[in-house]
Amino acid sequence: MKCEKIQDLLSPYLENELSAEEKVAVKNHLQTCPGCSSLLSNLSEIHESLAGFPELEVSQDLLERLYILPRKKRKIHLGLDFFLRPSFQPVLAVASIFFVLISFYFFHPNKKSIHQSLERQVHLGYSKIVRLYAKTGYFKEDLSAFKDNFLDSLQQQKTKLLGGNEDE
Repeated sequence: MKCEKIQDLLSPYLENELSAEEKVAVKNHLQTCPGCSSLLSNLSEIHESLAGFPELEVSQDLLERLYILPRKKRKIHLGLDFFLRPSFQPVLAVASIFFVLISFYFFHPNKKSIHQSLERQVHLGYSKIVRLYAKTGYFKEDLSAFKDNFLDSLQQQKTKLLGGNEDE
C-alpha cells in the first residue's frame, strides 16, 4: 500500500476500528516505512494526551435554548469592500474611463463641434461599408459567369478519378 492510504488508516488503527486484513497491511507497512511509523508514534502521543481530558456534557436546557434561536438569513451586503474586490476593479476602471469621456462630451464648451465630428466619422464609416457591400455584389455577378465552367471542370476531374480514362 502507498503511504497516503496508510496515513488515512492510522487513526482508525490506533482506535482498533480496522478489520484484521487492514491491521496486517498497516503493520507490514509500518515495519518498512520510517515516515509512517514516526507519524504513528506522534498520533499515539496525541491520542494518549487527549484521553486525559474529561468529556463535557451539554445540558438539555442549553440544547433546547439553542434550537429555539432563529437562524439568521444571509443578507447580501453591498458595502465598500464589495467594490474594492480585485475581481471588480477592472469593471470600475472601465466604468470610470467611460464616465470621464462622457463628461468631456457633455460639459465641453464646443460640444457642437464634437458632435459634428462624431457624426462625420459615423457617416464616413457607413459610406465605406456601403462601398464594400457594393463591391461584393459586383464580384458576385462576375463570379457567377465562371460558375458553369468551374462546375464542368470539377465534373471532368471527378470522372477521371473515378472511372479512369473514359473520355479518351
